[in-house]
Amino acid sequence: MSENKLDAVVRTLTGKGAARKSRKAGRLPAVVYSKGQETLGVEVSPRELTHILRRPLRRNVLIELAVEGDSTRHVMVRDIQKHPVRRDLVHVDFVQVDPSQEVIVEVPVALQGRAKSVVAGGKLEQVRRFVTVSCLPTVIPAQIDVDITDLPFGSTRTANIALPNGLTLQDDPALSVITIKAPRGKQAAEEEEGEAAAAPAQG
Repeated sequence: MSENKLDAVVRTLTGKGAARKSRKAGRLPAVVYSKGQETLGVEVSPRELTHILRRPLRRNVLIELAVEGDSTRHVMVRDIQKHPVRRDLVHVDFVQVDPSQEVIVEVPVALQGRAKSVVAGGKLEQVRRFVTVSCLPTVIPAQIDVDITDLPFGSTRTANIALPNGLTLQDDPALSVITIKAPRGKQAAEEEEGEAAAAPAQG
């Protein structure tokens, strides 16, 4: 049995009133969108879904949705609605996927190590915490590790991120992911050196 299997029952009633009754009964109303098929309203266990979403893949997890009286469907989370105060789940949208077809997802970027340029006084800023990639839903990584140990001053762009096998970048390759600003004293010295190099030689 898959650890990401989620049981579901078909909802016979729709609308806000029906959804409210489902939540009151301890069930979570949900919708399954499938290309070329009618939208399917279901109910799932909020506790079981929360447990699945707390695993490393978070919302990028591939779920086996076992609908009562229907075949098992492979789905991924498309949207989640939470209560504004309690922050518990109130509704979820699933989208049916084919495990043999690529999907487009956002994957977190995790910085590893300490940059030498930061040790030298630079200031690091992670501009983007996710990159958009396409891949099979079965090979989505929990995160993309980036070793920053040897990063110089300046910007590291999405094109510079080494992606795991099977992943293709979908973002603009020129987008900045990490910037490391040189200390002010070093910047001033470099500017002076640049001006001196550009100045004409005195005869």
